[in-house]
Amino acid sequence: MFRRSVSLAAVSALFASQAWACAFHGYNPQITFVERLLGSEHIVLARPSEARPFRYSDIEVLEGTADYVDIPHLVDSIARRRLAANPDDHILFARDGAYGPWQRIAYVNPAMQDVLDVVMAELPEWEMGADEERFAYFASLLNHPDKEVHALALRELDLADYSILRQLVLDVDPQRLISRLGLQSETDLRPIRVLLLGLSGARIDQAFFENGVAKSSDYSGGMLGALAMAMVEHGGSEAALRLVNDHLLGRDLSQDSREQLVEVLAIHGTVGDEKMRETVQAALGQALRQDPGLVAMAARQLGARWDWSQSELVSELMRSGKIKSPLDMLVATQYVALAQESADLVQN
Repeated sequence: MFRRSVSLAAVSALFASQAWACAFHGYNPQITFVERLLGSEHIVLARPSEARPFRYSDIEVLEGTADYVDIPHLVDSIARRRLAANPDDHILFARDGAYGPWQRIAYVNPAMQDVLDVVMAELPEWEMGADEERFAYFASLLNHPDKEVHALALRELDLADYSILRQLVLDVDPQRLISRLGLQSETDLRPIRVLLLGLSGARIDQAFFENGVAKSSDYSGGMLGALAMAMVEHGGSEAALRLVNDHLLGRDLSQDSREQLVEVLAIHGTVGDEKMRETVQAALGQALRQDPGLVAMAARQLGARWDWSQSELVSELMRSGKIKSPLDMLVATQYVALAQESADLVQN
C-alpha cells in the first residue's frame, strides 16, 4: 500500500540519477538466453538441409506454428563446419510475434539441449515470475563441464537481484572463476564472477578484493561495484568500515564511483545480518556528516530500497544549510518526506 501511495513525481525525483540493474552493475547486462525466449512467440531449432546447405531450412518448431517459418540468416562457414561434424546439433532461433525479425539465440549441442529442454518446460512458470526457481536452476549449472553452458549460467545469474544471489546454493569452483577473469572475450562476465567469488565462502585472500577496489576506484565501471560488493561480503563488517574510511572518504573519486560505493553500502545494509546493518548505518551516518555531498547519493540508494534509517540525519543536514546543491536538496527533501509517509502508514 505504501509504495502505491507514493506520488510518481516523488519517485522520479528520488530515483532519477541512478538505476543500477540486477545483482550489482554499473553497466547493462546482455539480454540473456531465457529473456529472449520469454519475449518470443515463435521458437525453433534449425539446421541446413542437404538440398540447401547455406540456408536454415530443416526446422523443428518448439513454440508457435510451422507456418511462414523462413529464416533469412545464411549459414556461416563456422556454423556449417560445426553442424556438418555434429548431425544432432542445431541453431536456436526465436522471434517476437508472427512477423518479427528472427534472432539467433544459441548453438545447441547435446549439453545445451538438456538445458533447453528444462527452459522450455519451465517458461510458463518463469513468465509469471518464479525468479527464485529460475535462478536456482542456473546456479546448479555453475560447475557444468560444457563451457557454453557454464557461461550461460553466469549470464542468467547476472540478472539476479543480490538478495536472491545470497540465498542460492552456490557450488562454485573459485579457481575456474579466477582463471577466466582476464579473458577479453568474456569481459561482460567479470562482475558476476567476482560477485560469486565473494559469495563462495571459499578461502580466498581478502586482499584479492581489497586490492581490486583500490585499483578500480579511480574510474567508473562495473568492476568497482562488483569488487566492493565482494569485498564487504567476504570481509564482513570490518571490510564495510574500510570501504567507507579508505575509499568513500579517503580517496578522490568520481561522482559515479562514489555513488557505486554508496549503493554497495545500501545493499549490504539491507541484506546483511544485524551486525552488518548496524555497522553500515553507523558508518554511512558518519560519512554523511563528514561529507554532506554524499547526502543525495545516500537518499537515492537508500530510498530505492525503502530504507529510511538515515532520514533523521538527512533532515538535520538539510536544516543546517550544509547541502548546497538545489538538486541534492530536492532529493533529500523527497527522501525525508517519503520516510515520514512510511512512518505515518505504519502508525495507522
